[in-house]
Amino acid sequence: MRLKPTIMPLFLALYFCFNSANAQSNLEGRWELVKQVLTLPDTSYTRTGEDAANMVKIINQKIFVTVALRDSIQHSMFNWGYYELTDDTYTENIEYFSYPEEIGKSYTFKSKIENDIWTIEGPIKREGEELPVWKTYEKYRKVE
Repeated sequence: MRLKPTIMPLFLALYFCFNSANAQSNLEGRWELVKQVLTLPDTSYTRTGEDAANMVKIINQKIFVTVALRDSIQHSMFNWGYYELTDDTYTENIEYFSYPEEIGKSYTFKSKIENDIWTIEGPIKREGEELPVWKTYEKYRKVE
């Protein structure tokens, strides 16, 4: 079947909207961290087991919330904002963060969802850095 040139852009737009909406609906829910690896030039930190399970990410149609409970409120982390998911790219736009210097920033990661496992990974470029110093790998399991 050959589509007329005027119909082709509409067909492509609908196709990409449907695929994006489908990927987004797969992301909605509560995700528990299974493993996190934060890498710096000279060291890396890994969270697994109970330490990892204390971090959850809740996603709805437009908003994400991340809560990481640690041994004290001072060491805990909370953030929320709006997210975008297209194909294999996940971007968080920070509206609130327990570290105020992060408010207003955006972070983009490579994203992959397979069944009830979601992984995001990529560099975290901080303002003023020529090249990213941090790199993160996060693996979540969907619990609801």
